[in-house]
Amino acid sequence: MRPSSIRHVICQCLVVGFLSLTCALASAVESSRLIGRFSFPEQPGLVEFYTKNGTYFGKIVDLPDSEATDANNQNESMRKRRLVGIDMFTDLTFNANSGRWEDGTLYDARSGRTYRCWVWFEKGSDDLSVRGFIGTPLMGQTQVFPRATK
Repeated sequence: MRPSSIRHVICQCLVVGFLSLTCALASAVESSRLIGRFSFPEQPGLVEFYTKNGTYFGKIVDLPDSEATDANNQNESMRKRRLVGIDMFTDLTFNANSGRWEDGTLYDARSGRTYRCWVWFEKGSDDLSVRGFIGTPLMGQTQVFPRATK
């Protein structure tokens, strides 16, 4: 192989490596966008998203009644636990192709049920869209959690 061919191959590898790194960094920045606090859509309260071992969780951090319990939980032994501090969202993973956090669950304390969910940001918005569903996403409901300002 001629030296100019070797240089050409090395340059191509560097360009591909640079583009891969740029895409990976952009994906990491987008995935970390979920970190922060969001207000509940229909009632006062806050959920705070955080990451642990590469997956994302959303913990209830504020409710008007900080002593409220999980009275509707289907598991009777959990009905006395306080809602503040529980993970409402669990095991979400960022999918760079769809721009969504997927494969997680959403716990609805009002019904005591757990749903599969996707979460995402609409283009140009800092509010979080959440789709909870059983089985297929077509049979679900979407709500918007505004990013908290406090």
